[in-house]
Parts: sequence; C-alpha cells; structure tokens
Amino acid sequence: MKLFSLISICLCLNFGEYGCESDPVQPSLEFDIENLFQTWTHSHEEEQSDDGVRLFRSADAMSFALSRFRMQYIFSENGDCEWLFLHPADAHYMKPAKWKVAPNDNTVILIYDTDGELLKYVSFRIIKLEKDVLQIAQIDL
Repeated sequence: MKLFSLISICLCLNFGEYGCESDPVQPSLEFDIENLFQTWTHSHEEEQSDDGVRLFRSADAMSFALSRFRMQYIFSENGDCEWLFLHPADAHYMKPAKWKVAPNDNTVILIYDTDGELLKYVSFRIIKLEKDVLQIAQIDL
C-alpha cells in the first residue's frame, strides 16, 4: 500500500492534474477564431526564448522596426489567406492561399496553395490567439 501511495504522489508531482503546464509549446485550446481574421506580422524582437514559438502582432497593433524579412499572414473569414513569400532575391511578395482548421485538432491551421497542395512550412499550431497577439509553433505533418 505504501508503494502504491508513493507512486501516486510521484505521478501527481510530475504530471499534475492537466499535464505539464510549463511546456511553452503546449497550446491553449481556449481562443476565439474570430481574432484570426486580420493581418499578422512577425514580431521577432519580442520573442524571449528560442523554444520554437513565434510571436505575431496584429499589423496595426504597433510599429515594427525595419527588417530584411518579416513574415506576415492575412486571414479572411471565407477561408482565403495570403502569406509573405521569402524570395531568394529579396523580392518578397504576398502569395494567395486557402486555410482551414485541421479536422482532428482545432489548434492546427492548415494552409494550401492555389492548386490545393498543403504548404507544410507555413501551416502551424496556434499556441495563443488574442485580439492583438498570435503565438504559433511549426508542426510536423
């Protein structure tokens, strides 16, 4: 009986009631998807760690410093979107695409090109979504 109690206590201490809350890439499932429908600009200056989570701000939330490339997404409620294509000759431009929420995970945003091909490198998981803040992490598809 003592061994069982000791194992139970260890499991509670290690995992807690809801899993590891200190994991910075663990998504919050509570967000309003309506907040996504705007222009998002990567605010790399505000990122405080190299944990793979990227921070975006709504384009009108602040002034951004000049940058050689600053990723941007534009999401529309009708499923249209655009993303800033990193051109090798610095001739970056917005590419049209379509987006949808993954069928089995409402934190994953899948982005498809105009031919219907999944763009794995611009699709992402929402970690945090608020009116002026979008935190995302790259996903393995």
